[in-house]
Amino acid sequence: MPILNSRVESKNQNGDAIPAPDALVSMGSVLPVTLTLSDEAQKAYIESGERPPAGVGGLAMIDTGATATCIDIEAAKRAGLPTAGKARMTSASHANQNVPAFAGKIVGPTINISV
Repeated sequence: MPILNSRVESKNQNGDAIPAPDALVSMGSVLPVTLTLSDEAQKAYIESGERPPAGVGGLAMIDTGATATCIDIEAAKRAGLPTAGKARMTSASHANQNVPAFAGKIVGPTINISV
C-alpha cells in the first residue's frame, strides 16, 4: 500500500510561515475543499439555461475514524445542495441528533504523487 504524504503549510495573522508540525497541531488534519452540487445537478441547471449556485470553499477535517461525512448545514444551503432525507449523527459534542442529509460533492485538491 502506498504511503501518501502531504505537507501542511500555514501562515499566522502577520503572514509569517508556521512550521508544518505547529500548523498541524493548531489546524488539525484538514484540506481545503469546495462543497458544490453534483455533476448531474450542475448539468441540469446549465441545460435549463440557469447558472448553478457557486460552490462554498472551506476546510475539511480528515477523520479516519468517522463512519460518515458530515458537512455544515449552512454551508450546504449556501452551496444550493438539495436535501436527500434525514440522517442520525453522533459526535463528541452531539449525541444521536436528527440532521438533514444533502446530495452534492466535496472537491479537494488534486494529489499528484511520483514514485
